Amino acid sequence: MKQIYDFNGHEPPRINEAMLQEQLRRRELKRQTLLLRIAALLSCVCYAVFAFFIINDSVIAAVASIIMCTVTLIGTGVLSVVFLRCGMKDQS
Repeated sequence: MKQIYDFNGHEPPRINEAMLQEQLRRRELKRQTLLLRIAALLSCVCYAVFAFFIINDSVIAAVASIIMCTVTLIGTGVLSVVFLRCGMKDQS
């Protein structure tokens, strides 16, 4: 039977422990960034639900809650970009 793949044609890339540690660190950073985004989204949902329930009693508190929701989303976006940029810069 004729083989269709030439396994002796090239060598696989050399991988050392430092490369594997760097890849592990990048995966951990991505996982932590994802957890940060999920936590911010859940807190934003809590702020929105609180604003919905408190709107009849205190409009000022409801508006403050919506502002906190917006600040939370913006802050999470900025932190995600910073974390990912720092992780990519360390890779170079």
